Amino acid sequence: MTSIRYMLETIDRKDRGRFVRFILLSLLSPALDIFSISMLLPILSDLASGEPADSVLPRIFVIGAMLLLKTVYDILLRRLEDSFRCDCIHKLSLRIFELSVSEDFPAHRKMTHSTNLARVRPDVTSSVNMLLSAALLTVDALTFVGFAAVLMVAAGFTGLFCLLGISVVLCLLFFANRARIKAYGEKIRNMEIKAGEMVYHAFGAYKEVRIDGRRDELVRRFDRASAELIKEQKKYSLFAGGTAVLATDVLQAFVFFGLGLLILFKVDFGAHLTAFAVAVTVLIKLMPLGARLLHGLMNMTYAKSAFLNFKKANDEWTALQKNADAAENLRVRKPSFDKGVTMKGVTFSYEDGTEPILENADITVPKGATVAITGSSGIGKTTFLDLLIGLLKPQKGEILYDDADIAAGSDADGACRIEIGGLISYIPQDIYLNGYTIRENVTFLAPAEEADEARIEECLRIAKLYDDVCAMPDGLDTLIGESGVRLSGGQRQRLALARALYKDFELLILDEATASLDMETETAILESIREKKPGKTVLLVTHHTGLAEACEMQYRLEDRKFTRVR
Repeated sequence: MTSIRYMLETIDRKDRGRFVRFILLSLLSPALDIFSISMLLPILSDLASGEPADSVLPRIFVIGAMLLLKTVYDILLRRLEDSFRCDCIHKLSLRIFELSVSEDFPAHRKMTHSTNLARVRPDVTSSVNMLLSAALLTVDALTFVGFAAVLMVAAGFTGLFCLLGISVVLCLLFFANRARIKAYGEKIRNMEIKAGEMVYHAFGAYKEVRIDGRRDELVRRFDRASAELIKEQKKYSLFAGGTAVLATDVLQAFVFFGLGLLILFKVDFGAHLTAFAVAVTVLIKLMPLGARLLHGLMNMTYAKSAFLNFKKANDEWTALQKNADAAENLRVRKPSFDKGVTMKGVTFSYEDGTEPILENADITVPKGATVAITGSSGIGKTTFLDLLIGLLKPQKGEILYDDADIAAGSDADGACRIEIGGLISYIPQDIYLNGYTIRENVTFLAPAEEADEARIEECLRIAKLYDDVCAMPDGLDTLIGESGVRLSGGQRQRLALARALYKDFELLILDEATASLDMETETAILESIREKKPGKTVLLVTHHTGLAEACEMQYRLEDRKFTRVR
């Protein structure tokens, strides 16, 4: 019940109201069933006592009309259920997706593509279905009680015996298998993520797989992961189906046990034929209802693992929203860039307890300068950039955009919410390109109606990609494929550069963004940026000595500090 209460607190007030209405409306359908069956008793009694058939005919037609109306009502109720399910899945998936693009960078680094995908959609879907299962379980339980009352009136002690037998069977089957069902849910979820990772590897590492002759190995690994998943799904399907069959068969057995009791106590069937007929009718209704109760409990237990993962993500989103709400009360500061950006006495290490990446490090990037950062691979150059753009927070030191310290979240006037997004344009080491057109990759998430064709062309020219685009059959409307697979490595980097240039910036940060280009093209692009974007600051990380020497300033990162080369 804790999980259901949590889900009800999670959905918004409007959907909580829809949920309550759904339960109340769902009660009407079984109430009509119970009412129609309860009406059979007086009808059959009247017929058995010699009443003319014509006298009960209107009541029979009323029952038939009610059941026809119930069919239409059930269809409309199903529509309400599906609408509630889809709307809740959409709203909660949007919430977890928002978490994915807003969570702290250290938390983001711990996620995998497949795990993130699972928490955005499948986990949400399972959690919402669990909530609906609880609603239907409530309705079925109340329906069970209603039919039980009719059975007790019609069959007395025999009815009580059947009810106790049905209840004991259902309880034993569920509680004996609850831990096993929960384990199945967790295991199958993890296996689905693992199989999904194989699909992601096949796409992301396509060239390496083909060139290295690893196709068969990857196929073998997917085959193994998929086979293990299917094996567990079959086992659970057999287990769940077998449990349902067992429940139904055992419940049917209790009907015959009840009949045996009647024979044992020498009950006069002729004298109680009407009551017996109603009792059998009720028991026929109770058997699938009992199996459905068991199925609902099993579904809720199976979804427990997915729910716990959803709860963890939702709690993180809630904490993120609280922090955002607290930040809303702070004064907003969009810092100037009159002097540049300065890092003073910065020390940083990751949470895993490794040695510091930076220790009392100082560096200044003046406004309007082109500055190169060099250093050996793995020394911490990308970490330095992540600190500079605010994705990471240092344990000590200041990171100043003029007088605004993004590390402390304050300026000369005190605490504030510093927004540096308008100052910076950034190309990371691992370039992301969507599978859309050249135009859409340059404007990147900007509304289509705001696209500036002249500006797109200028950025492509500066990036030395315009001639290549003109040679493409569809020009700016050329589809580049997922991650730009239809482009060369150099074209991908130049397209990413054009995207960065399209944004109005003060500081352009390039993390080995031209590594796939030759020296002549690199320096030509740098000169073009200087010419077309005068007064703008460029900070680049590079291993290319020639490009570093083409910059006005050069720092080398070594021994956790920056050394001015020139």
